[in-house]
Amino acid sequence: MSLVVLEGVGVEFGGRKLFSRLDLRVGERDRIGVVGRNGAGKSTFLKILAGRFEPSEGRVRRAGNLRVGYLPQELEVPGGRTVLASVLDSVPGRARLEREIESVEEELSRASEETEQIELAGRLADLHETLAQFESRWSVHEAERILAGLGFETGAFDRDLAELSGGWRMRAVLAGLLFQQPDLLLLDEPTNHLDVPSLTWLADFLKRWRGALCLICHDREFLDEQVTRVVAFEREAVRQVEGNYSAYERARAEELKVLRRRAANLAREREAAERFIRRFRAQASKARAVQSRLKALER
Repeated sequence: MSLVVLEGVGVEFGGRKLFSRLDLRVGERDRIGVVGRNGAGKSTFLKILAGRFEPSEGRVRRAGNLRVGYLPQELEVPGGRTVLASVLDSVPGRARLEREIESVEEELSRASEETEQIELAGRLADLHETLAQFESRWSVHEAERILAGLGFETGAFDRDLAELSGGWRMRAVLAGLLFQQPDLLLLDEPTNHLDVPSLTWLADFLKRWRGALCLICHDREFLDEQVTRVVAFEREAVRQVEGNYSAYERARAEELKVLRRRAANLAREREAAERFIRRFRAQASKARAVQSRLKALER
């Protein structure tokens, strides 16, 4: 099943086309590496997949109830929550559920009528059952395990996000995305602020990722290990190549080799044609052939 389908998608900024006529499907288990020069449109492409940017042309279709986790390069992370709470609350609906439980508990503590107490107790039991379902899939233990893998010490779990540096805030947001287990995980340079142990842990975690993954990463070795398809934003067009980044480089190198051979052959043909023209231009009997060669050179 396709999670996201792009049909004839293009993006233009201030009269400059970043890319155009892009057709692409992201399947449930796709692992896509996005490569290209700076400013080619890689991050914009991820924003389109995330639903954060509308393309200038074309159509974007998404599966119903698609859950997307998106890590941009530039983050705005508000404070007021602890590191652990931010990860737990990243699961859609959990924070609202916990607030509702607190509200019902307060109502129950104030209730004086028996019928009201019975009704509120029933609501509270239902809410706790729903929370238990959340816990079975998104447990506190799993949140702590992910935070530890990304380099957080246990004592940092209760620190306010506002106290953290930009790099550590990025790690906290990344932890929340991994904890959510979205259908489609979009990561824009996730290795920028990671040390070697955290980088190794993340590589191992993503290798076991069961959803779709789309990754921009300057670390070619990391990229090579994670992806099985490459979307390359080249000057000529957007190219899609099956295989990892090394496979893309081999395909690109082979194509360049073919182009160089073709250019060399054309140069030799042109040189031969020019010699023929210089030799026989003055001979009337060869005039027609000379004109033919001249027209060929003009093409």
